[in-house]
Amino acid sequence: KIDYFLRFLVYRSAKAIIAHSRYIKTQIVDVFKENENKIRIIPHGNFDNYLPKIPITKRTAREHFNLSMDDKVILFFGFIRKYKGLDLLLDSFDLAAKVNKELKLIIAGSAVSKELETTYKNRILFSPFRDRILDYFIFVSNEMVPFYFEAADIVVLPYTAIDHSGIIHLAYSFNRPVISTNVGDFSEVIEDNKSGKILESNTPQVLADTIKSMISNKDLDKMGDYGNNLNKKKYSWEIAAEKTKNVYEILLTDQ
Repeated sequence: KIDYFLRFLVYRSAKAIIAHSRYIKTQIVDVFKENENKIRIIPHGNFDNYLPKIPITKRTAREHFNLSMDDKVILFFGFIRKYKGLDLLLDSFDLAAKVNKELKLIIAGSAVSKELETTYKNRILFSPFRDRILDYFIFVSNEMVPFYFEAADIVVLPYTAIDHSGIIHLAYSFNRPVISTNVGDFSEVIEDNKSGKILESNTPQVLADTIKSMISNKDLDKMGDYGNNLNKKKYSWEIAAEKTKNVYEILLTDQ
């Protein structure tokens, strides 16, 4: 209640509110009863700042993780919380790995608590394909980020709830397509069948089927390039800066 009240006061006191998507704008209007004309939509900028000055090849990244070039690698990346659905991904990986013997899973990110970390480690321990799961429950430094994304073929976001995630932009920066559940503003940021795939329903079987289909898609590189092109245009910081400047200019004019 305190959090809601403080946000309510902040929104009411502002002359304008910047949201990253239509979904977030709708949430502010519905939950806080804010005037929709006060809310401007400016997309989140890209994460190209994580790109290394000296590019890392896919082969180099895979050698770092003792992976072969024939492996089909999916990546779960970022700070681990319950709502990020790692349990859903682990269930779906067991289903998909039965069919695709080259399928590997990398999990990278520190957990919000030791209890949650232990829960997931135990889940991995009892997986029939635990030898094909590379789990790194650690904070990933900026210097190491490129290794994880270059090693991967696909980035998976199996979240059960979210408003927006910068991991999508990070995947786009490294030319990696995304598979995600249909939550938050994902359907706005991920162009279905172009920069990635959005699940029709958030179940292990549907996610497993999507992973199997995507990982064997000959146009996977094209999907990665499409996402990277979105980063360069729709999610460029130059565009975000220009739109933000326009918001201030309008407010100054209205004074």
